[in-house]
Amino acid sequence: MKYKKWLIMPLTISLLGLMSSCGDDESASLCGNGIVETGEQCDDANNINDDSCTNACTLPVQDTCGDGVVDEGEACDDANDVNGDGCENDCTLTIATTCGDGVVDPGEQCDDGNTENGDECLNTCQVADCGDGILQVGVEECDDGNKDNNDTCLTDCTLNVPDTCGNGSLDGDEECDDGNDINQDACTNACTNAVCGDGIVQEGVEECDDANAQNGDGCETSCIKTPIAITLENQNVAMPLVDDAYDGSLESMSCVEFSVADDPNNFNTFVEASLEVGIDHHQLGNLVIKLEAPSGDILTLLSRAGFDESQDDGSENGAGDTSGIDSMSPIIFIDSAINGAESMGSLLGAGQTVCSDDGICAYHPQSDWEPAEFNSLIGSAVNGTWKVCVGDAQNGVPGNFSTVRLFITKKLDFN
Repeated sequence: MKYKKWLIMPLTISLLGLMSSCGDDESASLCGNGIVETGEQCDDANNINDDSCTNACTLPVQDTCGDGVVDEGEACDDANDVNGDGCENDCTLTIATTCGDGVVDPGEQCDDGNTENGDECLNTCQVADCGDGILQVGVEECDDGNKDNNDTCLTDCTLNVPDTCGNGSLDGDEECDDGNDINQDACTNACTNAVCGDGIVQEGVEECDDANAQNGDGCETSCIKTPIAITLENQNVAMPLVDDAYDGSLESMSCVEFSVADDPNNFNTFVEASLEVGIDHHQLGNLVIKLEAPSGDILTLLSRAGFDESQDDGSENGAGDTSGIDSMSPIIFIDSAINGAESMGSLLGAGQTVCSDDGICAYHPQSDWEPAEFNSLIGSAVNGTWKVCVGDAQNGVPGNFSTVRLFITKKLDFN
């Protein structure tokens, strides 16, 4: 059977068009079909986004915590840098915080892991602070949690204790309370015991009180006004010593007088003294040296060194120390000296001179007759006439009284 030509040609054209359409479908890619096609890095034909191939058919990027995609090894990824919001910055889940576990978690100022509410860290894991209403032991005296300074607890967490000093009753930490407003008595107005160095001059007890530890600044550390030193001297006495004239009286001696005027600032009270004498004599054991103070007290500084007397009238004959004394090597009498005056010349012999030959020039006053030392005059008056006298109590050797210097320290008159 034969077909007509006009029927065969349209059919041929239709088949060619269909074949051309099928070839176009094979060139288009489809992600998720399991075939890696053009534009795809991978295609694992599943809808799991965090495995080795994403749902966009791309390979996952390594170390992507914070990209908002939960990758392999990440518990979460919220794409922010806030900790404590459920997902930490290392892409792990936030662990619920517990106050008191000893770990300072987000939102906690401290966590000491104990239940003590009076220490530096409260049970709320907040740092203890004055005004929080909780008494911090050993730090706060009180804590009432308010800002009222007129109640029993002040805003600095100290007790508002009424001032009871001056009520005559010993309260709290008061050392004393005499119930008066006199600051110069034994109990100050601060209810403390008056002491030297507190800066308050205690009436009738202290002369001054400058509250420092420095001497010589006008007020000593013993709370007396700094004493004043004066020197009375005569370097040209040139008085002969009458041989064997001493009879126990000052009139029988060669004497030098000094007058001390009344001090306008009332520094008239004796503290201490020393005496330097220059005498020319070849027989030390004949000499007697005395000092008369304005009070009338007479000190026998030296009495016939080396000779033991039974009475002070020059009537006993006998040889004392045979060494000499020279005005070029003056002798000093001072209470603090080591050697006593009675030992003067004991290391020397005839023809030798005290001080220049034995090197001992300072002696503390010493004799068979009291008083001898200067400290017996402490507290007496300085103003008036002082008299230094030298006598010869044995015949045969004349001498001269050549120089004298009297050093006196005086202080303020004080009752």
